[in-house]
Amino acid sequence: MRRLVPLLFALATVAAGPVAAQSHPDFSGKWVLDPSKSEGPTVPPSSELNVTQTEKSLTVVRNSPGPTGPMTSTLVFQLDGAASKNTVGGNGMTVDLNSTTAWDGPALVISTTAPQMQGGFKQTERWSLDDGGKTLTVKGDIAVSGQTASVKLVFLKKT
Repeated sequence: MRRLVPLLFALATVAAGPVAAQSHPDFSGKWVLDPSKSEGPTVPPSSELNVTQTEKSLTVVRNSPGPTGPMTSTLVFQLDGAASKNTVGGNGMTVDLNSTTAWDGPALVISTTAPQMQGGFKQTERWSLDDGGKTLTVKGDIAVSGQTASVKLVFLKKT
């Protein structure tokens, strides 16, 4: 019996690994910003996200109004913690973004830097689902050239 207990514990630990990996929420769907529930100095008047999630990656297509018209960006994040590189652009400029992800329980944390930006750029987003998966909350902290801001964006799932 003494030999059986460690074996059972080891098997339970190995079996729990795949179950834990599957317990992360799926952020897939079309989401529309609810500005009335969002907070912060950089809340846009409108925004839409089209999110596709697989076991390995999260793809986010964001459509928002910009000063010169609609802006669309596509970002792909690796969900295993590996570095992700994305390029965003606007007004004739492009910026390379380096991101990593980590799961904090049911929340996805995305950490992004843009080392080439003078003065530095660092952003941390915390994605979580509420209301049975009908509400996506993205809490973000951003630091640009020594200036910091926090924002909370609340998105409602389109049906």
